[in-house]
Amino acid sequence: MAAARGLVVLFLLFLWIYCVLDARAADPARVRALPKRLWQVVTLVPVVGSLLWLLAGKPTRTKPRRGAAPSGPTLPSNPDDDAVFLEQLRRRAEEQRRKAEEERRRKDEGGEPTA
Repeated sequence: MAAARGLVVLFLLFLWIYCVLDARAADPARVRALPKRLWQVVTLVPVVGSLLWLLAGKPTRTKPRRGAAPSGPTLPSNPDDDAVFLEQLRRRAEEQRRKAEEERRRKDEGGEPTA
């Protein structure tokens, strides 16, 4: 029984420390319900302040949750699906072919190849 009680006390202590540090590190523009300074004072009350911070003051997530649809434009995950990339690749290949052809012509004419 004493071990269980000790674990509860230890959990509450870690929760309190987490909430105090989290309230201190939070972005003031994103803190909910009360000003950041007031939340820093509220979280000093061990159990109640921690619960209030987690339920009413902690900023909401900035990253979308797993499985949520992205809000902005998405980039192709496969290079073969990216039209801009493929066009750049075609231009580069064509430029390399043109240079190789010019080099071959110079070599056939007896001229010195350029590096």
